Amino acid sequence: MRATGLADDLGSLRSRAVVVGSLLVVVACALLYTWRPDGVGQVAFVGTAISCVAAMAIGPPLRNARPRRLWVLAALGALIFLLGLVNRDSTATIGPLEVADLFALSGYLTLIGWLVMLLRRLGKRPARGSALDTVAVAGGVSLAMWSVTVAPRLGQAVVSDSILWAIYPVLDVILISLSVQLILRLRAPALSMWVILFGLIMLQIVDTIYTVVWTDRPGAMIPALTSLFLFAYWGFALGACHPSVARITRPQPDVGLGIERARQRSALLLFMVSPAVVSTFYPIRGVVDALVRSSLLALVIIILFIRLAVTMSDLSRAEETSRHRASHDQLTDLPNRAAFLTSLEDRLAASHATSGIVAVLFLDFDDFKRVNDTWGHHVGDSLLIQIAARLAGSKGEREVLSRHGGDEFVLHTVVDHPDEALARAARMQRQFIEPMRAHGHRIRIGPSIGIACAFPGDGQSPGDLVRKADEALYEAKRNGRGLSVLFDTALESRSRDQSALAADLDEAILGDDLFVELQPIMGGHRLRRKVGWEALARWQHPQLGSVPPAMFVPMAEDRGLIVALGRTVLVRACRDAQRLRRALDDDSLFVSVNVSPMQLLDPEFCEHVAQTLQETGLPARCLWLELTETSLVDRGHASMNALQTLRAMGVTISVDDFGTGYASLQTLLTLPVNCVKLDRSLVSRIDEDAGEATDLLSSVVALLNSLHISMIVAEGVETRRQADVLLAVGCPMAQGWLYGFPQAADEIAGRHGRAFHGLAVAAAV
Repeated sequence: MRATGLADDLGSLRSRAVVVGSLLVVVACALLYTWRPDGVGQVAFVGTAISCVAAMAIGPPLRNARPRRLWVLAALGALIFLLGLVNRDSTATIGPLEVADLFALSGYLTLIGWLVMLLRRLGKRPARGSALDTVAVAGGVSLAMWSVTVAPRLGQAVVSDSILWAIYPVLDVILISLSVQLILRLRAPALSMWVILFGLIMLQIVDTIYTVVWTDRPGAMIPALTSLFLFAYWGFALGACHPSVARITRPQPDVGLGIERARQRSALLLFMVSPAVVSTFYPIRGVVDALVRSSLLALVIIILFIRLAVTMSDLSRAEETSRHRASHDQLTDLPNRAAFLTSLEDRLAASHATSGIVAVLFLDFDDFKRVNDTWGHHVGDSLLIQIAARLAGSKGEREVLSRHGGDEFVLHTVVDHPDEALARAARMQRQFIEPMRAHGHRIRIGPSIGIACAFPGDGQSPGDLVRKADEALYEAKRNGRGLSVLFDTALESRSRDQSALAADLDEAILGDDLFVELQPIMGGHRLRRKVGWEALARWQHPQLGSVPPAMFVPMAEDRGLIVALGRTVLVRACRDAQRLRRALDDDSLFVSVNVSPMQLLDPEFCEHVAQTLQETGLPARCLWLELTETSLVDRGHASMNALQTLRAMGVTISVDDFGTGYASLQTLLTLPVNCVKLDRSLVSRIDEDAGEATDLLSSVVALLNSLHISMIVAEGVETRRQADVLLAVGCPMAQGWLYGFPQAADEIAGRHGRAFHGLAVAAAV
């Protein structure tokens, strides 16, 4: 961290040194040109300007500003304008224009074209507002320039020159106007554009002063004034080389346009009113002057009204877009949860008059998480868009379909009988018989559907109906995949029982009904020495008796109790293991505890582990934490940081059920894993085909050893034959019914004829 901060400081200092150094060079060259506008001064002027042009062409590509052709165009415009400055003393003409004016005007038009292309690249919305602003500003400044420089010389020989001289400030204002609009369109501040704007303002100042000077001294060149062009070039070069230049050409999200348009309207009014006020200080000189001023003023007023109409249209469209975004899912463009509940409330209210049955169908796509885990979220998003399109394509006119979140979709409709809702669910499932393709992958996926119905007069709220459909969905998922379940009285009764059981589980976590049993893990010579235990959670319900983990662990996950449950199991497992280590006088024994992915996301998890180890006295090296392959694959920064912290503490990180999930070599290489537990399915193959199973297990063990993972445990060992094969392939540890069933710590100590010597009281939770 300290080294990184020092590097940033040095980089910042270097950047400041470059800015200050380049500015000093420009100042020196400007002074030299003011002193000697011919010879060495002119060489310094041209050399500095060309260097700035080169920086405009080279800097943006080095900062990853795309596309490059835009910045080449900007550099070309600056170079053409420089040719006009260099040839200012030339009297050569091409048609009605002198060579200097031809180059200068061409340079201005090129820069205007560059800024217009930048504005068009920032978004797909029509740029009519920007065009109107630019024309309005140009009209207002033209009115001022006509009144100040051209009108007083009507009828004189220099009137044509006065018109030409007045064009330059108008072009400058157009450039400034486009730059301001560009800055307002950028969502994030870009210092690069502000520096370029500084250069354009310098052009405006110099051209305006020259326009005023040339009204009295036509064609006069003032070296001190011309030298200020170098500061304009310096601003262009500095802006093109600043890191923020890459943001200028990135397409901008079309959000918050109302505020942006309000800013532009304010700027527009200031630009338009100010020139009109200036023109009033100069008397009208004849019919031509009156005609021109009237025409320019009429142009400004007409554009003002058009601009106001466009602004109102943009605001109306922005409000409509904002309302749409507030009520629709951004990925699928379906109504979101809030819009769905609002429409469902209206439908329930209308059902009282129509006597129709309102049905809610809750869809969740089976195994969708595997898509994200295997191919990435971009594939999952593409799949969700296709799912939404298929569902929306078969939606009836009176049906409302929404994306509820993740891979969940909800539809409400009106039916005459609940069987119609089941038939509607079956039709939706048939839509997904054909696989979908996403980013080159052929994916077959289908929904499980929960259905709930509201009959006229039963007083159900939208929330109640969606909740019941959600519970029916989970019932469908518990029974298998691709099923539809209708919420009925039996399911409602089971739902109430589940809620009551969840409440009891909450109390059990805080009380004494929850405990752990320890299953031995064997190692050593011929796998005959006990090296540790796996802690398994158990719940003894006061009325129901023993509740299996397969029932209460998923319930804890669904009800948000898994973190509290995991904490209780960890404390009691560490406590019992340490008591046994002391009673059996064996400091090498360890305990392995299962950890839920949600626990890794708990910001206090690592602190709780450290506190538990300290309070129970169990060494960190004697605690294993088991995580499934799937939870490790679907890791984020929080999970990775937690694993690294635990590993640094000395805790062993173990991959559980290896061979059934989606882990890869990359997973084992990048994660702080130092133990693997082979799934029982790999061991059970031994009884089916010993030869094939032996080869497979031998390959897996050899692979893990090559990754320097020597702590390997085979789960589900039930026969001596399985144990012999594991010994043959070099698996160092095993657990299963062959070596013992899970037991409470008291029973284990009793079998060994040992007592806890009062440690139970000292190690209370």
